[in-house]
Amino acid sequence: MSLIVERYVNLHVKTFLEANTLLYSRQSGFRENQSCQTSRIRIIDDWITAIDNNQIVGTLMLDQSKAFDLVNHSILLTKLESYGLHISTLNWFKSYLKDRSQQAYVSGLYSNPGHVLLVFFKHLC
Repeated sequence: MSLIVERYVNLHVKTFLEANTLLYSRQSGFRENQSCQTSRIRIIDDWITAIDNNQIVGTLMLDQSKAFDLVNHSILLTKLESYGLHISTLNWFKSYLKDRSQQAYVSGLYSNPGHVLLVFFKHLC
């Protein structure tokens, strides 16, 4: 059930951010008609342009696949508020990020619910 809700929220927040031009123009992740390929093409084009202009080219690449695990939720909520998201949307994010639990279902049995620990983010609300 949460996957359906997450997709709905994702679609509408992305639509809001795109409509209000709140995303960095060169961001490729999670955007329509953008991909790792378009990001690489831009980087290579920048390199070639710099080399053609006798400039030094340096690049730092980071793997941020687990980056959301390190996001400070309080800062995230403040940033979403500054973007002008409706209060009901902000309240949904607050409740979604606070006091979460999970459990596993294996061979017809449920485990005991476990609290999802939001490391570093105890001061959310």
